[in-house]
Amino acid sequence: MPHGLPSYIFARRQMRDALGIPHRRVQKRIRFDRNEVMAWAKR
Repeated sequence: MPHGLPSYIFARRQMRDALGIPHRRVQKRIRFDRNEVMAWAKR
């Protein structure tokens, strides 16, 4: 996770959806691509 961002925004589905954080669901787990999240954080 990018530094400076609280972990709850990645853990809570409603926050991920509201903020448009790029993620993928793999079975019951949520996965994040580091490059996509870093690009999202820089916008």
